[in-house]
Amino acid sequence: MKLIFLFILLGVFSVNAQDKIDLYGHRNDFEKVRLSEVAQSVTYIPLETREECLLGDELQIFYGKEAIFVGDQKMGAYYRFDKKGKFLNQIGRKGNGPGEYASALYFYVDEPERRVCLISPQTKTVYAYGYEGNFLGKTVFEETPWMIQKVKEDYLFYNSRFNRIKSDQDVKELYLADKEGKIKASLPTTIEDQDMDMLLFEMPFFYIYQGNIFYKNPLLDMVYRIGTPLALEPCYEIQTGPMNRSKNDFKNMERLAEQVSIRTIIETDALLLIVYAYRDSFYNLYVDKAERLVRNVRNEFPGFVEDLKGGPDFLAYWQGSSSEKVLISLLTDQEIERQEDKFNQVASKEPGLAVLEYDSNPVLVVATLK
Repeated sequence: MKLIFLFILLGVFSVNAQDKIDLYGHRNDFEKVRLSEVAQSVTYIPLETREECLLGDELQIFYGKEAIFVGDQKMGAYYRFDKKGKFLNQIGRKGNGPGEYASALYFYVDEPERRVCLISPQTKTVYAYGYEGNFLGKTVFEETPWMIQKVKEDYLFYNSRFNRIKSDQDVKELYLADKEGKIKASLPTTIEDQDMDMLLFEMPFFYIYQGNIFYKNPLLDMVYRIGTPLALEPCYEIQTGPMNRSKNDFKNMERLAEQVSIRTIIETDALLLIVYAYRDSFYNLYVDKAERLVRNVRNEFPGFVEDLKGGPDFLAYWQGSSSEKVLISLLTDQEIERQEDKFNQVASKEPGLAVLEYDSNPVLVVATLK
């Protein structure tokens, strides 16, 4: 086992702003890590392909306690599948009629209330639907919601245009709104560099760990925990490279590819998994908390060695999330084709995979963590 680096502090992921993970310094150091080191089982779930639920290549996925929810961001359509991949129903309808949504970019699953919230930044609206797709109502916000999190009865969300700081010195980054959309509290931007006066190409994100909400802005290396009352508590730092970035680095695709871009974080008591983009590919940085070490994961292709069933390399999906103790990977036609031998090895043992045709909906791979 190759040790990339040891953490200095025993409580590395306690709330200590001085804790640092040097991702940038090890961005080209890869090693093979077996999926069985972190997971006890893996399940392949082919999402049913039907005319009414054809999926594109820009998907947001939530693996919930009762069902799998998928948002097609290109089409602005949202679907529910059961845990075996069978299509159940569409969530709402796009349009201008009663109970329809004019536009939606992301979704949030409120499992306690069995609701799916479709988020429309263009109209500052969140549309609520039941699991079966029935319209429950909508909330129009005073400010623009993007990705949201429920905080009891309130909504926590960020403003993607918070970094337009040259024209407005009182720019807000995070908002807390009540169920009627009224702003209860807000936090100012964390961006101090006034040259970063631009729309974000990469969205901030939230993640949940031990009932706490964590937050990361892609223009900063710091990860924050959301405090109560609304506050940002520095938690730890993931070093992604020189901070003298310019606007041109985000407008030039070649320069942008050289930037390390953290897209999501998955945390449990045992591990921290950082999903990041670098040079036009996605990678997983695996942090073993017990061993206090970090490994940059790569097999033949980016991802864990799938040694539980011998399938394609397992790369945690950057737009996948779950309320369960799992990691989610996504096998598209392209991934299946370039790892055909490994996929066929699994498909030969699982009839549902053997009947897949080209242009089928993707296969969801779910690894249950130890």
